[in-house]
Parts: sequence; C-alpha cells; structure tokens
Amino acid sequence: MTYAQEKKSNPIDAQQSSQTGGATVASSNAGAKDAQMTQGFSLESGAIANTLEKGESAKPGCNPYGTFNYYRSNGALGSCYFGKIDGKPIYEHTVGRLLQLTNSGSTLNFSYTDGDQPRTVQGRLFALGKYQIIPDTLRAAQIATGMKDDDLFSPRNQDICFSKYLIAEKRPAIMNYLLGKGSIDDAARAVAQEWASVGIKPGTINHYNITGKDSGKTSYYAGDGVNSASISYAEIVEALKADKASIEAGGLANNTVVHGNTIATSSPTQEAAPKPAEPVANSAKIDT
Repeated sequence: MTYAQEKKSNPIDAQQSSQTGGATVASSNAGAKDAQMTQGFSLESGAIANTLEKGESAKPGCNPYGTFNYYRSNGALGSCYFGKIDGKPIYEHTVGRLLQLTNSGSTLNFSYTDGDQPRTVQGRLFALGKYQIIPDTLRAAQIATGMKDDDLFSPRNQDICFSKYLIAEKRPAIMNYLLGKGSIDDAARAVAQEWASVGIKPGTINHYNITGKDSGKTSYYAGDGVNSASISYAEIVEALKADKASIEAGGLANNTVVHGNTIATSSPTQEAAPKPAEPVANSAKIDT
C-alpha cells in the first residue's frame, strides 16, 4: 500500500508511471445482457491481483474489498479488515461519500469486530479496498474510468480501478510488459512503486536510497517509518509472468465501470457481492 505517497512521495515518481441503501446486486453471469464483462483474461482475477491481496488487504475471514486504512487522531495509521461505516462495508458506499470521508477535516467512528466483541475507533479514511487505493489515486481513477461520485465503490468498480487505471495508465510499465512491450524488471519496480507491500529487486535502490536486501523484501518506501514489504521481488516476478502468459493465451478483457447503486461483482461465477465471513479476531494494527 502507498501510505507514504500522501505526505512523503516524490513528485517525479507520481508524475511518471506516475489501496447505499436499497442497493441491488448484479451478477456478471448475465451473458449478452451484461455489457460490462467481455471475453478474455481479466487482470483482477489474475496472479498479480491475488499476490497483492496477500500483502495489501487480506486477513483470514475478511472480505478484501471491505478493507480500509485510516489516520487516527494522533496521526498514526491503522488498518481495519472487518470495519463498517454507518453499518455498511465500504463497497456499499458511493465513491463520492468515501472521498468526502478522506478529507483532512473528516473524522468518524468506524465499527469493527474483535473476536465477538464490537468496537469502535475514530479516524479519517485513507487507503481503500482490495487494492488500497489512496484518495488522490481514486480521484484520478474516476477520470480515467468514467466512474461517478454516485457510483458504488463496489468490488467490480474496485477491480476496474485496478486494471484500467493503476495497471494500464498510472503504472504503464506493468501493462507494457504484460503486452510484450517492456521489461519484467521495469514492471516489477512499477508494482513496488504503487504497492509498498511489494519488495524491490535485490541490489537496486528504493525511494529513500536504501539498497534492496537479498531477500527481495525491501519496500520501495522502506525508510519512511511506516512501510515494509511482505511480498518478495521473486513472488511478484512470477505473478507478472503468469498474467503475461494468460494474456498471450486468451487476450485481455475490456471490462468497464458499473454505474449507479449496483453492488456488481467481477467474477462470472459470482452471483452476489462478497459478504464478510463470520467474525474472527481483527488485526493487531488497530489500537482502541
């Protein structure tokens, strides 16, 4: 996740290749009626997305699309894997509402479950959903994908932000490699620049002039006092290779945003939006 980018990011890095009531559920298993899903390989169902989920948004029993991070009143960052806002997970809120809650003056109480005990914590939203999309990135993704303020931050729309903006536009080195036009080293570094849980290539230099360790688990943002890598360089390289092979075999799907209050899923086999599993102990990152 890219915590450091809000206050400590390098502007050059950012500019170059540069985380509702009455809602209905749309199945993407709707054949010709569902214009948002097209044939071909969907990046959101691939190895890159699955690998990132392990480091960015997954905990046992949680729904990664509902994960969010927030700033506490003392400025420290917290992670919430089983949280709800106004009684709903973030994928049932509109994009506009979530962006409003990321504003510097916005604080609210999040509810979550620690074992079987309901708890609350106060803070300001920051990185959102399965891909830990930070506020400025989400605003840019809106423009790139045509997503509106009153569209839900649904699983499908989160996936579209990932494939259509983060991979294809903000970090073009990734897409260039997947389409056979770029190097895997450039692609892997671009992944690490976008998601701080991914390590850089051993021996290369990160954002804070720290040399990558032999383990391949030196975050591009290691040195900021916040970020660390749990996904090795070797792991993301294998994921990139796997997705490239899938695209070569079946082409690339051209999925699009779902507008309105539809909690749309991404997988053609899913009939409803993912629901959180039975409560389990929450992450130790949350302090009450």
